[in-house]
Amino acid sequence: MNEIIPYLLQAIGALLALLTMILAWFGSRIQTQLDEIKQGLIEAERETREEVTQLDMRMTRLETRCAFVHPVQKGAA
Repeated sequence: MNEIIPYLLQAIGALLALLTMILAWFGSRIQTQLDEIKQGLIEAERETREEVTQLDMRMTRLETRCAFVHPVQKGAA
């Protein structure tokens, strides 16, 4: 029985090394996916900010036109 112990320890060590490699590979894939998601969110934020800026500019133009067409009279609220 004592002769088999070193082989068992080597097998256990090999299995632990294999498990470590699998976990590292899995973690690497998760990191890659998270990076892709992060880039997608950054792009969506940029596009949303551009759209909000365009809407703000349109609203400002509309308010300006309304002020010229319908001037506010003093005393009328």
